[in-house]
Amino acid sequence: MYIFWNLGLASYRWLPLGSNVRPHNARVPLVYSWLLQMNDVESHLLELSQKIVEIELRRDADALADLICEDYLGVDPSGALIDKSTSVGRYRNPDFTLTQHGVEQVQIVNLGESALEVGIMPLAGHLGTFEFGGSYRYTHLWLKTREGWKVRAPQLTPMRPSAA
Repeated sequence: MYIFWNLGLASYRWLPLGSNVRPHNARVPLVYSWLLQMNDVESHLLELSQKIVEIELRRDADALADLICEDYLGVDPSGALIDKSTSVGRYRNPDFTLTQHGVEQVQIVNLGESALEVGIMPLAGHLGTFEFGGSYRYTHLWLKTREGWKVRAPQLTPMRPSAA
């Protein structure tokens, strides 16, 4: 398990002692690689994920639409499939409010024209009288498009308290 810390000046990933996982950008022997700087693409995608959090908290549906693909297909915490219009439409619905949102313990793997982001998302809010909240394991599949990087496929899974 990687633990992510954003220190303001740079983004880093910590590796656990004894890990046999070596990130693709490691330039020193693993035993000395507990702290590795993220590469430019990974750092950029982390910034975009943090931007999406800010956009969703302020309910800016148009800005969100610019950062997700036209053929977006996501899986929400209930297991339902959602398309771009459903995802963006939430933020136009006055009954939908987020009171907590963030991304933590982020791992990003650059695959060239795509990238996979995995992390934990603390999330709380309400839709009408239905309140939700907790920690969710999430994934974002990013695609490099002519307009820049965009989310193509997200997924959220509720985490049991013992797994968070």
